[in-house]
Amino acid sequence: MGNRITLDRIAFQELDKDGSVTATGYGVRIADDHEATYVNVLDTKTDLMRMAAGELIQLVADNSDLAANLLQYARERGIQIWIDGEPVKTK
Repeated sequence: MGNRITLDRIAFQELDKDGSVTATGYGVRIADDHEATYVNVLDTKTDLMRMAAGELIQLVADNSDLAANLLQYARERGIQIWIDGEPVKTK
């Protein structure tokens, strides 16, 4: 695992065979230098944008084993977590 973990707010778009958007979902990508996973569980952009850093961390941890492992690894080793381009303090 790398020395920095990032969480990014993401819009997911489903496309039909012609490339037209048929559905949009919202969630978070969590990644380090070696692994990444996505959590796509929110229905609206408003819901995603209202979430504070701690809520985003909890969202990915609750919905992805890989995300939970990345976060645990970061906490155990003091690796910085970044959300929205800013470092965040974790417990």
